[in-house]
Amino acid sequence: MYNKTFIKFIFSVFALLFLTINIIGCRESSPAASKGVSTPTMRTVTDMSGQSVQIPIPVQKYAAGWYAHNEILVMLDHADGMAATHMRQHDFPWLYKIAPKMTDALSTFGDNFNLEKLLSRKPDVVFDSTDKNRAKLASVNIPLVNCYFDNYDDMKRAVTLTADILGGPAVERANEYNSYLTEKMSEIKNITEKIADRDKPKVLHLQSTAPLKADGRHTIIDTWISVAGGINAAAEIEGNMQSVSNEQIIKWDPDIIILDASCNPDDILNRAALKNIKAVKNNSVYINPRGGFAWDRYGIEGALQIQWAAKLFHPGRYQNLDLQREVKVFYEKFLWTKLTNDDADKIMHGKNP
Repeated sequence: MYNKTFIKFIFSVFALLFLTINIIGCRESSPAASKGVSTPTMRTVTDMSGQSVQIPIPVQKYAAGWYAHNEILVMLDHADGMAATHMRQHDFPWLYKIAPKMTDALSTFGDNFNLEKLLSRKPDVVFDSTDKNRAKLASVNIPLVNCYFDNYDDMKRAVTLTADILGGPAVERANEYNSYLTEKMSEIKNITEKIADRDKPKVLHLQSTAPLKADGRHTIIDTWISVAGGINAAAEIEGNMQSVSNEQIIKWDPDIIILDASCNPDDILNRAALKNIKAVKNNSVYINPRGGFAWDRYGIEGALQIQWAAKLFHPGRYQNLDLQREVKVFYEKFLWTKLTNDDADKIMHGKNP
Protein backbone atom coordinates (compact mmCIF):
# COMPACT_ATOMS: atom_id res chain seq x y z
CA MET A 1 0.00 0.00 0.00
CA TYR A 2 1.15 3.51 -0.79
CA ASN A 3 1.60 5.74 2.21
CA LYS A 4 -0.19 9.08 2.47
CA THR A 5 2.96 11.07 1.76
CA PHE A 6 3.50 9.36 -1.59
CA ILE A 7 -0.17 9.87 -2.61
CA LYS A 8 0.03 13.61 -1.82
CA PHE A 9 3.20 13.82 -3.92
CA ILE A 10 1.48 12.18 -6.91
CA PHE A 11 -1.49 14.53 -6.65
CA SER A 12 0.84 17.55 -6.50
CA VAL A 13 2.65 16.44 -9.67
CA PHE A 14 -0.61 15.99 -11.59
CA ALA A 15 -1.92 19.37 -10.38
CA LEU A 16 1.26 21.12 -11.49
CA LEU A 17 1.18 19.34 -14.87
CA PHE A 18 -2.48 20.33 -15.40
CA LEU A 19 -1.77 23.99 -14.58
CA THR A 20 1.21 24.08 -16.95
CA ILE A 21 -0.81 22.62 -19.84
CA ASN A 22 -3.55 25.19 -19.29
CA ILE A 23 -1.12 28.11 -19.26
CA ILE A 24 0.54 26.92 -22.47
CA GLY A 25 -2.87 26.40 -24.08
CA CYS A 26 -4.00 29.89 -23.20
CA ARG A 27 -0.86 31.40 -24.63
CA GLU A 28 -1.16 29.43 -27.84
CA SER A 29 -4.84 30.33 -28.23
CA SER A 30 -4.03 34.06 -28.25
CA PRO A 31 -3.03 35.20 -31.78
CA ALA A 32 -1.29 38.28 -30.39
CA ALA A 33 0.75 36.22 -27.97
CA SER A 34 1.69 33.56 -30.54
CA LYS A 35 2.85 36.23 -32.97
CA GLY A 36 4.58 38.37 -30.36
CA VAL A 37 2.31 41.34 -31.09
CA SER A 38 2.31 44.10 -28.43
CA THR A 39 -0.62 46.33 -27.48
CA PRO A 40 -1.10 48.88 -30.30
CA THR A 41 0.13 52.43 -29.63
CA MET A 42 -1.42 54.01 -32.75
CA ARG A 43 -4.80 53.89 -34.43
CA THR A 44 -6.41 55.37 -37.53
CA VAL A 45 -9.25 57.90 -37.65
CA THR A 46 -10.89 59.59 -40.61
CA ASP A 47 -11.02 63.35 -40.20
CA MET A 48 -13.59 65.83 -41.53
CA SER A 49 -11.71 66.23 -44.82
CA GLY A 50 -11.79 62.47 -45.41
CA GLN A 51 -8.10 61.94 -44.61
CA SER A 52 -6.99 58.82 -42.76
CA VAL A 53 -4.88 59.98 -39.84
CA GLN A 54 -2.69 57.91 -37.56
CA ILE A 55 -3.04 59.13 -33.98
CA PRO A 56 -1.41 57.90 -30.76
CA ILE A 57 -3.17 55.98 -28.01
CA PRO A 58 -4.01 57.75 -25.80
CA VAL A 59 -4.20 61.43 -26.81
CA GLN A 60 -3.36 63.40 -23.70
CA LYS A 61 -2.17 66.75 -25.05
CA TYR A 62 -3.51 68.57 -28.09
CA ALA A 63 -3.30 71.86 -29.95
CA ALA A 64 -6.43 73.73 -31.08
CA GLY A 65 -5.82 75.48 -34.39
CA TRP A 66 -9.35 76.69 -35.20
CA TYR A 67 -11.33 79.26 -33.24
CA ALA A 68 -14.67 77.45 -33.35
CA HIS A 69 -13.21 74.10 -32.32
CA ASN A 70 -11.75 75.46 -29.08
CA GLU A 71 -15.21 75.58 -27.51
CA ILE A 72 -15.84 71.95 -28.50
CA LEU A 73 -12.61 70.96 -26.72
CA VAL A 74 -13.61 72.99 -23.67
CA MET A 75 -16.98 71.22 -23.60
CA LEU A 76 -15.43 67.76 -23.92
CA ASP A 77 -12.25 68.15 -21.88
CA HIS A 78 -12.45 71.49 -20.02
CA ALA A 79 -9.19 72.31 -21.86
CA ASP A 80 -7.34 69.94 -19.52
CA GLY A 81 -5.15 68.70 -22.38
CA MET A 82 -4.86 71.97 -24.32
CA ALA A 83 -1.19 72.60 -25.05
CA ALA A 84 -1.68 75.33 -27.66
CA THR A 85 -4.54 77.38 -29.06
CA HIS A 86 -5.51 79.75 -31.84
CA MET A 87 -7.17 82.06 -29.29
CA ARG A 88 -6.15 84.94 -27.05
CA GLN A 89 -7.74 85.73 -23.71
CA HIS A 90 -8.39 89.34 -24.68
CA ASP A 91 -10.58 88.27 -27.61
CA PHE A 92 -12.51 85.45 -25.88
CA PRO A 93 -12.72 86.35 -22.16
CA TRP A 94 -15.77 84.18 -21.42
CA LEU A 95 -14.10 81.02 -22.73
CA TYR A 96 -10.99 81.67 -20.64
CA LYS A 97 -13.17 82.28 -17.61
CA ILE A 98 -14.99 78.99 -18.25
CA ALA A 99 -11.71 77.10 -18.82
CA PRO A 100 -8.90 78.84 -16.87
CA LYS A 101 -6.36 76.22 -18.00
CA MET A 102 -6.42 77.89 -21.41
CA THR A 103 -4.24 80.62 -19.92
CA ASP A 104 -1.39 78.08 -19.78
CA ALA A 105 -1.76 77.15 -23.46
CA LEU A 106 0.59 78.56 -26.06
CA SER A 107 -1.15 81.07 -28.33
CA THR A 108 -0.02 80.30 -31.87
CA PHE A 109 -1.29 79.36 -35.38
CA GLY A 110 -2.51 81.74 -38.04
CA ASP A 111 0.08 84.34 -39.01
CA ASN A 112 1.87 83.66 -35.72
CA PHE A 113 2.29 79.91 -36.29
CA ASN A 114 5.61 78.86 -34.78
CA LEU A 115 6.47 75.18 -35.23
CA GLU A 116 9.42 75.28 -32.84
CA LYS A 117 7.34 76.75 -30.02
CA LEU A 118 4.55 74.28 -30.73
CA LEU A 119 7.00 71.38 -30.52
CA SER A 120 8.09 72.57 -27.10
CA ARG A 121 4.54 71.88 -25.86
CA LYS A 122 4.67 68.29 -27.20
CA PRO A 123 1.07 67.91 -28.45
CA ASP A 124 -0.04 64.40 -29.41
CA VAL A 125 -2.32 65.81 -32.11
CA VAL A 126 -3.26 69.12 -33.73
CA PHE A 127 -6.89 69.96 -34.50
CA ASP A 128 -7.32 72.47 -37.33
CA SER A 129 -9.79 73.66 -39.96
CA THR A 130 -7.42 73.44 -42.94
CA ASP A 131 -4.71 71.11 -44.22
CA LYS A 132 -2.12 73.84 -44.82
CA ASN A 133 0.08 72.75 -41.89
CA ARG A 134 -0.40 68.99 -42.37
CA ALA A 135 2.90 68.34 -44.20
CA LYS A 136 4.87 70.61 -41.89
CA LEU A 137 3.50 68.83 -38.82
CA ALA A 138 3.99 65.40 -40.39
CA SER A 139 7.68 66.21 -40.80
CA VAL A 140 7.95 66.29 -37.00
CA ASN A 141 5.59 63.34 -36.48
CA ILE A 142 2.60 65.31 -35.20
CA PRO A 143 -0.71 64.25 -36.79
CA LEU A 144 -3.18 66.89 -37.94
CA VAL A 145 -6.90 66.19 -37.66
CA ASN A 146 -9.05 68.44 -39.84
CA CYS A 147 -12.20 69.19 -37.83
CA TYR A 148 -13.81 71.82 -40.08
CA PHE A 149 -17.59 72.08 -40.37
CA ASP A 150 -19.96 74.69 -41.78
CA ASN A 151 -23.38 73.27 -40.90
CA TYR A 152 -25.06 71.74 -37.87
CA ASP A 153 -24.98 68.13 -39.04
CA ASP A 154 -21.24 68.32 -39.69
CA MET A 155 -20.74 70.07 -36.36
CA LYS A 156 -22.27 67.04 -34.64
CA ARG A 157 -19.92 64.81 -36.63
CA ALA A 158 -16.95 66.94 -35.59
CA VAL A 159 -18.03 66.76 -31.95
CA THR A 160 -18.28 62.96 -32.18
CA LEU A 161 -14.90 62.69 -33.94
CA THR A 162 -13.19 64.85 -31.33
CA ALA A 163 -14.71 62.90 -28.46
CA ASP A 164 -13.61 59.60 -30.04
CA ILE A 165 -10.05 60.91 -30.23
CA LEU A 166 -10.04 62.15 -26.62
CA GLY A 167 -11.86 59.09 -25.30
CA GLY A 168 -13.17 58.55 -21.78
CA PRO A 169 -15.97 60.80 -20.47
CA ALA A 170 -15.72 62.98 -23.60
CA VAL A 171 -17.71 60.39 -25.56
CA GLU A 172 -20.74 60.62 -23.29
CA ARG A 173 -20.55 64.43 -23.21
CA ALA A 174 -20.52 64.51 -27.02
CA ASN A 175 -23.57 62.27 -27.23
CA GLU A 176 -25.41 64.44 -24.71
CA TYR A 177 -24.62 67.62 -26.62
CA ASN A 178 -25.60 66.20 -30.00
CA SER A 179 -28.89 64.97 -28.55
CA TYR A 180 -29.54 68.42 -27.05
CA LEU A 181 -28.89 70.20 -30.36
CA THR A 182 -31.10 67.75 -32.27
CA GLU A 183 -33.90 68.07 -29.71
CA LYS A 184 -33.86 71.88 -29.64
CA MET A 185 -33.81 72.18 -33.42
CA SER A 186 -36.75 69.79 -33.61
CA GLU A 187 -38.71 71.73 -30.96
CA ILE A 188 -38.20 75.01 -32.81
CA LYS A 189 -38.95 73.54 -36.25
CA ASN A 190 -42.17 71.95 -35.03
CA ILE A 191 -43.51 75.48 -34.57
CA THR A 192 -41.77 77.51 -37.28
CA GLU A 193 -42.47 75.05 -40.10
CA LYS A 194 -46.18 75.80 -39.67
CA ILE A 195 -45.70 79.57 -40.10
CA ALA A 196 -46.55 80.95 -43.56
CA ASP A 197 -43.78 82.83 -45.36
CA ARG A 198 -45.86 86.01 -45.32
CA ASP A 199 -45.74 85.92 -41.52
CA LYS A 200 -41.97 85.44 -41.29
CA PRO A 201 -39.74 88.51 -40.79
CA LYS A 202 -36.99 89.38 -43.26
CA VAL A 203 -33.77 89.21 -41.26
CA LEU A 204 -30.42 90.74 -42.18
CA HIS A 205 -27.33 89.54 -40.33
CA LEU A 206 -24.34 91.90 -40.47
CA GLN A 207 -20.89 90.79 -39.37
CA SER A 208 -19.56 94.32 -39.71
CA THR A 209 -20.98 97.84 -40.09
CA ALA A 210 -17.79 99.56 -41.26
CA PRO A 211 -17.52 98.26 -43.88
CA LEU A 212 -20.93 96.67 -44.24
CA LYS A 213 -20.61 92.88 -44.46
CA ALA A 214 -23.60 90.55 -44.62
CA ASP A 215 -24.12 86.79 -44.43
CA GLY A 216 -25.97 85.24 -47.37
CA ARG A 217 -27.22 81.82 -48.39
CA HIS A 218 -25.32 78.55 -47.93
CA THR A 219 -24.11 79.60 -44.48
CA ILE A 220 -24.86 78.46 -40.94
CA ILE A 221 -26.38 81.93 -40.41
CA ASP A 222 -28.85 81.31 -43.22
CA THR A 223 -29.74 77.98 -41.58
CA TRP A 224 -30.55 79.33 -38.13
CA ILE A 225 -32.51 82.23 -39.60
CA SER A 226 -34.65 79.72 -41.50
CA VAL A 227 -35.01 77.24 -38.63
CA ALA A 228 -36.03 80.06 -36.28
CA GLY A 229 -38.80 81.15 -38.63
CA GLY A 230 -37.20 84.00 -40.53
CA ILE A 231 -36.26 84.75 -44.14
CA ASN A 232 -32.69 85.76 -44.90
CA ALA A 233 -32.94 89.25 -46.42
CA ALA A 234 -29.48 88.75 -48.00
CA ALA A 235 -30.30 85.42 -49.65
CA GLU A 236 -29.39 86.78 -53.10
CA ILE A 237 -25.71 86.81 -52.07
CA GLU A 238 -23.73 83.70 -51.22
CA GLY A 239 -21.34 83.06 -48.37
CA ASN A 240 -20.23 84.64 -45.13
CA MET A 241 -19.18 88.24 -44.55
CA GLN A 242 -19.86 89.54 -48.05
CA SER A 243 -19.44 93.28 -48.71
CA VAL A 244 -22.75 95.04 -49.30
CA SER A 245 -23.90 98.64 -49.80
CA ASN A 246 -26.49 100.90 -48.23
CA GLU A 247 -28.41 100.65 -51.51
CA GLN A 248 -28.64 96.86 -51.28
CA ILE A 249 -29.89 97.03 -47.70
CA ILE A 250 -32.50 99.64 -48.70
CA LYS A 251 -33.66 97.32 -51.50
CA TRP A 252 -33.87 94.35 -49.12
CA ASP A 253 -35.68 96.48 -46.48
CA PRO A 254 -35.25 93.99 -43.62
CA ASP A 255 -37.70 93.84 -40.73
CA ILE A 256 -34.92 92.88 -38.32
CA ILE A 257 -31.17 93.52 -38.37
CA ILE A 258 -28.89 91.40 -36.18
CA LEU A 259 -25.33 92.61 -35.60
CA ASP A 260 -22.19 90.78 -34.59
CA ALA A 261 -21.41 91.42 -30.91
CA SER A 262 -18.44 93.58 -31.91
CA CYS A 263 -20.75 96.12 -33.63
CA ASN A 264 -22.55 99.18 -32.30
CA PRO A 265 -26.30 99.41 -33.13
CA ASP A 266 -25.99 103.19 -33.44
CA ASP A 267 -23.90 102.65 -36.57
CA ILE A 268 -27.10 101.45 -38.23
CA LEU A 269 -29.78 103.33 -36.29
CA ASN A 270 -28.06 106.70 -36.88
CA ARG A 271 -27.09 106.08 -40.49
CA ALA A 272 -29.01 108.64 -42.54
CA ALA A 273 -29.05 106.46 -45.65
CA LEU A 274 -30.93 103.71 -43.80
CA LYS A 275 -33.39 105.80 -41.83
CA ASN A 276 -36.42 104.65 -43.85
CA ILE A 277 -35.93 100.88 -43.71
CA LYS A 278 -38.33 98.94 -41.48
CA ALA A 279 -35.70 97.67 -39.04
CA VAL A 280 -34.50 101.20 -38.27
CA LYS A 281 -37.94 102.82 -38.14
CA ASN A 282 -39.13 100.10 -35.72
CA ASN A 283 -35.89 100.13 -33.70
CA SER A 284 -35.45 96.44 -34.52
CA VAL A 285 -31.64 96.35 -34.57
CA TYR A 286 -30.12 93.83 -32.15
CA ILE A 287 -26.71 92.73 -30.94
CA ASN A 288 -26.19 88.98 -31.26
CA PRO A 289 -25.37 87.07 -28.06
CA ARG A 290 -21.77 86.03 -27.50
CA GLY A 291 -20.38 83.80 -24.76
CA GLY A 292 -17.51 81.36 -24.96
CA PHE A 293 -17.78 81.85 -28.71
CA ALA A 294 -20.11 83.77 -31.02
CA TRP A 295 -23.53 82.14 -30.89
CA ASP A 296 -24.26 83.00 -34.52
CA ARG A 297 -21.23 81.33 -36.11
CA TYR A 298 -19.73 77.88 -35.64
CA GLY A 299 -19.58 77.24 -31.90
CA ILE A 300 -21.62 74.84 -29.79
CA GLU A 301 -23.72 77.76 -28.54
CA GLY A 302 -25.46 77.62 -31.90
CA ALA A 303 -27.95 75.44 -30.01
CA LEU A 304 -28.82 78.54 -27.96
CA GLN A 305 -28.75 80.83 -31.00
CA ILE A 306 -31.63 79.01 -32.67
CA GLN A 307 -33.78 79.42 -29.54
CA TRP A 308 -32.84 83.09 -29.08
CA ALA A 309 -33.62 83.87 -32.72
CA ALA A 310 -36.94 82.01 -32.65
CA LYS A 311 -38.11 83.99 -29.62
CA LEU A 312 -36.89 87.25 -31.21
CA PHE A 313 -38.71 86.56 -34.49
CA HIS A 314 -41.92 85.12 -32.99
CA PRO A 315 -42.18 86.12 -29.31
CA GLY A 316 -45.86 85.23 -29.09
CA ARG A 317 -45.18 81.63 -30.06
CA TYR A 318 -42.39 81.11 -27.51
CA GLN A 319 -43.81 82.68 -24.37
CA ASN A 320 -42.82 79.63 -22.32
CA LEU A 321 -39.19 79.76 -23.46
CA ASP A 322 -37.17 81.22 -20.58
CA LEU A 323 -33.91 82.08 -22.33
CA GLN A 324 -32.06 83.18 -19.22
CA ARG A 325 -32.82 79.85 -17.57
CA GLU A 326 -31.92 77.95 -20.75
CA VAL A 327 -28.54 79.70 -20.94
CA LYS A 328 -27.77 78.89 -17.30
CA VAL A 329 -28.76 75.23 -17.73
CA PHE A 330 -26.67 74.96 -20.92
CA TYR A 331 -23.56 76.42 -19.33
CA GLU A 332 -23.78 74.19 -16.30
CA LYS A 333 -24.40 71.07 -18.37
CA PHE A 334 -21.97 71.64 -21.22
CA LEU A 335 -19.53 74.39 -20.20
CA TRP A 336 -18.64 73.52 -16.61
CA THR A 337 -19.98 76.80 -15.24
CA LYS A 338 -22.77 78.01 -12.96
CA LEU A 339 -23.79 81.41 -14.28
CA THR A 340 -25.47 84.11 -12.25
CA ASN A 341 -28.48 85.88 -13.74
CA ASP A 342 -26.21 88.84 -14.45
CA ASP A 343 -23.70 86.58 -16.25
CA ALA A 344 -26.45 85.13 -18.44
CA ASP A 345 -27.80 88.58 -19.27
CA LYS A 346 -24.34 89.82 -20.26
CA ILE A 347 -23.85 86.87 -22.58
CA MET A 348 -27.29 87.35 -24.15
CA HIS A 349 -26.40 90.99 -24.86
CA GLY A 350 -22.93 90.23 -26.24
CA LYS A 351 -21.06 91.76 -23.29
CA ASN A 352 -17.80 90.59 -21.75
CA PRO A 353 -17.63 89.26 -18.18
